[in-house]
Amino acid sequence: MVKEENRLPRTAHRRESALSRKAIGLLVLITSFVCFFFLATYIGTVPTILSSTVPVKEEVSTVLSRDPDPHPGANTATLTTTKVPEGPRDVSKDNTPAAAVVAPVVNTTSSTTERKSAGTNTKITNETEPSEAGFPANVTVSKNKNISDVISSELRQSADLIGQCDRLPFLACDQTKLNVSVTKQFRVSVLRRPYWLKAFNFQQCDYSNCLFDDSQVTESTDLVIVYVGGLNDNYRPPKRWPHQRYAAAVWESPHHTGASFLYDNHSVWNHAFNLTATYRTDSDIFLPYSRLRFQPRPLKERPNYIEIAQRKKKTAAWFVSNCETPSRRREYVRELQKYIDVDIYGACGQPCSKDNPDCLAQLPRLYMFYLSFENSICTDYVTEKLFKLFEPEMHIVPVVRGGANYDQHLPKNTFVNAANFKTAKDLALHLKKLAGDLKAYSKLLEYKDMYWSDGSQGIDGTACYVCKFLNTKPVESKVYDMKAWMGDNHCREPNDIT
Repeated sequence: MVKEENRLPRTAHRRESALSRKAIGLLVLITSFVCFFFLATYIGTVPTILSSTVPVKEEVSTVLSRDPDPHPGANTATLTTTKVPEGPRDVSKDNTPAAAVVAPVVNTTSSTTERKSAGTNTKITNETEPSEAGFPANVTVSKNKNISDVISSELRQSADLIGQCDRLPFLACDQTKLNVSVTKQFRVSVLRRPYWLKAFNFQQCDYSNCLFDDSQVTESTDLVIVYVGGLNDNYRPPKRWPHQRYAAAVWESPHHTGASFLYDNHSVWNHAFNLTATYRTDSDIFLPYSRLRFQPRPLKERPNYIEIAQRKKKTAAWFVSNCETPSRRREYVRELQKYIDVDIYGACGQPCSKDNPDCLAQLPRLYMFYLSFENSICTDYVTEKLFKLFEPEMHIVPVVRGGANYDQHLPKNTFVNAANFKTAKDLALHLKKLAGDLKAYSKLLEYKDMYWSDGSQGIDGTACYVCKFLNTKPVESKVYDMKAWMGDNHCREPNDIT
């Protein structure tokens, strides 16, 4: 019995030793694993392993190709899940809409950014090189240029619609309607009102506390608007009271205004105006011919733009009634015709009225481009010939030529700007290249179709803009030198024909 009792403690001791050795081994193993994990994390091994084991349903680049970047240029490197307006899709692929996108917000201080779209890399660099696609000089891409890639890149960078509303004067955006407390009524008179300018009706305006006296000016009149087209000193200013403000209104370029103050500093009208109400973006009351409204269709309701492009048989069309103009647009078009087909309609070409429905119907069906060339190259002068191309089902790309800063004032990739080409030949070759790239051309069509012309935000909405101005802008003590503001150096001779 004594020997058995002595043997039991030694067995228990051996068991305790074995357990201790196992515990130490386990501790060493855990410590080694922890050290390995931190070391692997530091050198980047673990992220690689994890990325190869975690299933990813969809590449970020694939999602990005569906919609433009909603926040271009933000100074952060995080990924943000954001609901954005529907952007132009790649019509050569599936039409599956994306309800939300995972959009990389690019740090603008970076010198080089690589974007992936539909499996290809487009590298945007700070290097300055000519844009083969014909975009402004500040748009640069790698030497393996592709027009559709450049357009896609531009679309992603220009999709900040809220920002566009703040900086694009020709874009109409719905603003929050204010509850206006009417404490005063303003009386408005229009002298020499042209037949096409409707009598003012303020009832449908956000600010409706204005009364229209048309051509009657009395002591109670607050604002006198004078249409200055053809205004000369034979038409004398009416009696004027100290509190009244006079606004010069015009929608013709200085070449066709015919006002005496444009040529005579001593005209009785040259220093008669406190305000301007014109197509110029620097007017006190900006009154363009029209504005564009962002109004995209749902993806499932959009037509197949590739098929639309494939059905077109001709390159460009031009409707014109005034053949000889200061912009020399007829000479410019003749130069274009040396390199591409351009069909001319109207007084300067084939008989076909702009008001003829049959003539207008063939434009979007047969032609890829429409030449929206102004008669004068003057500051901000953009007429209805451009805005008519943004009506529904007008599937044709405008080519603009005039004195406006189109690239800064209109949504990108909704037109081709002749100002970005040195000569008519350069523009013609670019149009020819676009016409041969159906994917690139169809993207322009689709993006343009997201914007519709809204005449109520242009000349037809003059009454509302006038009443809003009276309610929101303080009275300023100023007098315009109209010859300097409107006439001097605001139009230029063309130098881009050959």
